[in-house]
Amino acid sequence: MRKKYLSALLFGALLFASAGTFTSCKDYDDDINNLQEQINTIASSLEDIKAQIGNKGVTSVTVEGGKLIVVTNGQTVSYDLPSGVDVEEIEIKDGHLYVGGVDKGAIGGTNGSIVTVNEDGVLMIDGKEAGLKVGTEVIIKDASNGVYTISINGETIQLPMASAGLVSISPLGDDVNHTANIYYGLLTKDVEWDGAKAVDGILKKNMDIIGGDPINVDAAYNNALKDNFIYIDYVDADGKSCIYGVDSKDLTILKAIKKLRVYFIAGTYVNGIIHNDNDYAVKLPYYTVSGDKWGLDQGFALPLDNAFRVRVATAKNEQTVASYTFTFELTMPECPVTRVKPATETSVQWGKWTADNQEWDLLKVYGELDNNTIYGDLRDAFTNVFTKNGTAYTATKEASYYTFETAMIDASESEMLIDATTNGITVNLAQIEAVSTWADWNTKDTKFAKNAVDMLADNVVYNHFGVYPESLDKFYVQFASKIENGSREYLSVAGQEGIGSADNPLMAQPVYGTSGELTNYVVNISDANFNMKDAFGYKYYLFDSVTTKDGSVVSTAKRNSLNNMWANNREGIDDTADTYGLNPTAIVDGTTTTNLVTFGLRTWDDNDASAVTSSGSPFATQLKITIDKSVAAAKNNLVEVTLNITDVFGHTFPLTVYIQTVK
Repeated sequence: MRKKYLSALLFGALLFASAGTFTSCKDYDDDINNLQEQINTIASSLEDIKAQIGNKGVTSVTVEGGKLIVVTNGQTVSYDLPSGVDVEEIEIKDGHLYVGGVDKGAIGGTNGSIVTVNEDGVLMIDGKEAGLKVGTEVIIKDASNGVYTISINGETIQLPMASAGLVSISPLGDDVNHTANIYYGLLTKDVEWDGAKAVDGILKKNMDIIGGDPINVDAAYNNALKDNFIYIDYVDADGKSCIYGVDSKDLTILKAIKKLRVYFIAGTYVNGIIHNDNDYAVKLPYYTVSGDKWGLDQGFALPLDNAFRVRVATAKNEQTVASYTFTFELTMPECPVTRVKPATETSVQWGKWTADNQEWDLLKVYGELDNNTIYGDLRDAFTNVFTKNGTAYTATKEASYYTFETAMIDASESEMLIDATTNGITVNLAQIEAVSTWADWNTKDTKFAKNAVDMLADNVVYNHFGVYPESLDKFYVQFASKIENGSREYLSVAGQEGIGSADNPLMAQPVYGTSGELTNYVVNISDANFNMKDAFGYKYYLFDSVTTKDGSVVSTAKRNSLNNMWANNREGIDDTADTYGLNPTAIVDGTTTTNLVTFGLRTWDDNDASAVTSSGSPFATQLKITIDKSVAAAKNNLVEVTLNITDVFGHTFPLTVYIQTVK
């Protein structure tokens, strides 16, 4: 049975049971027969049989007329045997081996031993030869372990055997079978079972593992798993224990058993202690800390992706009061840490980067600049890494389980990735500096280039519960500019013709001298001409703002106060760069020109604003573009003006405006 782990260090299964009756009516026999024909299927291989049967209990496996017939309570699957194959039917019962119905004597081994055959057809017990050759084409019926083992033509599968263990709980003295399903629950702290305390969530009661990991095949290994990782209790329909905190002489309560509660511990066992941290993460395929085959002298964990069978028998006053056998297989859970930022967060953004002809995740970091160093805040780059209580960030345990090795760090640029300043350092996300003071952030750089990445998180691993490692894709880290990664939209302005796009250029107005002669062309642009947005879709402004009424100034605002979503002097437009950070350039006939087109910052009433600063007067509300009168004969009569909007990092967003002088 394949189920996902839940996000807890201690998790469990509830085997729900409910009493019921089965009735049959002769009138429906034909319908039942028709249904039976529909569920008889043909398999193409042994693995196909296994896939079709799934976890349904098998009632019989036989060979008839050259076919292998596998029957469950609701399905029959047949498989055409290869020509000339003679299958030996073997049964293990009461510790004895029966071949073709003949008792071959005790097979040895212990409770929980695993019985197979090797490639030479020799019987194997717990991976060791038992000294009896039975052939390679076999069906082994092992009732004690509740499993059929089928080996044919070099292919081997195991199927769970139908039994009370798979389909019902049978309390002593109660002959009513109870249909059961397995569900997963969790337990993370001390729990009371009607007055009987399970210390630290641990509870044991007469249990054996009777299947196991084919790699660490060993009865002692199975017992070690049982003793340290699997715990049980019997409860009634309301979840109340029928074993703990009850009168030990009152066996009538046992008929109330409806559920078997099973807990699985996710942890690494080392010398009597269960650990949940990266230092004790296990290695595959043995699920041991050392990576070597299991032994009591080293740390080990409950294996994933291996089917186990657990048989539980509970006794009171030396009487067996209930028993159950079930199959479980624990699989790798989904990583709870994802590369997703909160929708409103503007410090990071996830994108894609192509390297070696493959697309990888790219973490764009929108940092803040101080004294030539760019500091990046990674607190919100991932989900489930920090919890927030008010304004305080606290690292989760999951954050410490998410690790990677640093790469591509350039020491000459004083690069740092989560406190690592050299390559090959293993860091985890809990090491992200969780403070609001930007100078304390521990991911930083001194410069970054456009269309390039800065650092790499390589060999990314998430250790589930600090135990089970899952390899994840690497990701690149790039310091980025909110302005450079932004966007623009052209807007129409009353009194102007065109919007400034290539297909709808702005029309410059001719200016004439006192004698009526043409002197030049002029067009003024302002924030009314554009809808500028940064990398996160926030509108920003290129100019200061002045509000007037009846020719008088009512209010003023500097650009920095308008762009208050930024820490302007650390990430916004560079006020000290050319032309208030707009850095305009012009191209005429495909050639850059500095004399045919000139620029000047202007106030709201068209006075000179070239002395503009980040505070005080003058207020630059528009840019005047003056085009020499000779440009009327330019190719297509277009002038290409580009505002190279420059941020404090020296990165730019090119806002191109097309201007027409003569229609």
